[in-house]
Amino acid sequence: MLLENSHNPSHTGETVTTIDHLPFDTPAPREQQLSELLESRVMAFNNVLVQRASGDLDNNDAYHRARAELQRIDRTIAEVKSRIAESDASKTIDRDIAGPGSAVTVMFDGDEKDVDTFVLVEHAMESSGRTCSTASPLGAAMDGSRVRDVRTYSLPSGAESTVTILGITWP
Repeated sequence: MLLENSHNPSHTGETVTTIDHLPFDTPAPREQQLSELLESRVMAFNNVLVQRASGDLDNNDAYHRARAELQRIDRTIAEVKSRIAESDASKTIDRDIAGPGSAVTVMFDGDEKDVDTFVLVEHAMESSGRTCSTASPLGAAMDGSRVRDVRTYSLPSGAESTVTILGITWP
């Protein structure tokens, strides 16, 4: 929950954004906190730009307060992102279900001679191994699958193909 308090202490048109922190163990999702913080950061950054345009930076208290507020929001964003990463890392992985990080062995179109293994990744990236992004049609078909599942996906030509999940391995 973010509360914005706009006030004009020096009658310069300055807006100060104050963020009331929620404890991380509240029911409010951390992702919502992060989204609100990012919105507040945009406003704080714009305030820095406005105050910077006001003149001499050495004697511009409003500018320095705006920068301090922006830095405080950045620290809070980093803390919330860290907490999100910690909670994501602590989630138990169901090793029977394919997901990012797992190696998935598949058979294409029921052809026992056409078998391949891919490491599922969330985003396409440079890699020396065989990876498949969950954003791709094949990756989306494998993501969330179990051994012996048969999944259908669309080829770039528009035709459909199937994969049979033969194995899932986690590091």
